[in-house]
Amino acid sequence: NNLPLGDVIQSAYQFNNKIYAVANNSSRIEILNQSNFTNETTINGFNSPRYFLPINNSKAYVTDLYSNSIQIVNLNSNSITGSINTNCWTEQLLLHNDTVYVCDMTNNNLLIINPANDNLIDSVKVGISPNSIIKDVNDKLWIMCSGGFQEDYPKLIRFNPKTRVIEATFVFPDVDESPSNLTTNNNKTELYYLNSNVYKMNINSAALPSSSLIKNNNNTFYGLGIDPVNGEIYVSDAIDYVQSGIIFRYSATGSLIHQFNVGVIPGSFLFL
Repeated sequence: NNLPLGDVIQSAYQFNNKIYAVANNSSRIEILNQSNFTNETTINGFNSPRYFLPINNSKAYVTDLYSNSIQIVNLNSNSITGSINTNCWTEQLLLHNDTVYVCDMTNNNLLIINPANDNLIDSVKVGISPNSIIKDVNDKLWIMCSGGFQEDYPKLIRFNPKTRVIEATFVFPDVDESPSNLTTNNNKTELYYLNSNVYKMNINSAALPSSSLIKNNNNTFYGLGIDPVNGEIYVSDAIDYVQSGIIFRYSATGSLIHQFNVGVIPGSFLFL
């Protein structure tokens, strides 16, 4: 492309044969052709974008670290056309049954948005610093809350979007822990997350797992992804956050298959 992708690619999303690469520090989203990775266009005007979510073929939401709002993007003109005031740092988000759910890192809420009119309609208090959110096979939402900087015990929360009630709260035993990167397998029956090591938990479990699936072996585990086809587990090692990182590929049962070098601070995975 003869141009840099951007400073800190926070996340990427595949939609309609395009890849939307969110460049946090560069305040833009680069749109790439999925088949050959050529740059098609750039969406400018963000403050510090974090995550991209298509609402339909013509509209998307983008969360932000510093703007205190979620940006509304027109996918036809590839431009910002409005915003939703949140008065907070927003992180991961998902669309379920015509409703958008957003992690509010500032106020420790789960924000609920009606995408038909772009109105913030409700919020639910969760744990401190909700950083990631997924949906399971039963259409329940799971939110990982890191606990902040030793502010509170981390929590994993199961939320019923139909009743807007927290059904279960799993509290981590150590305030020094900082779990993150909540994700799921393809059939959405197993939860995976990072907490120094890699942990796996069935959605029907009555308690947090007592032991890890994959130990870090003194590596700095930083990113986590589950291959939707074969269930293999990809974990990134940021090492010292200065030199190029490493990717470890494990079997679904946690056996190391392969490792390879990548760029600096590998943070997330996109399976095409």
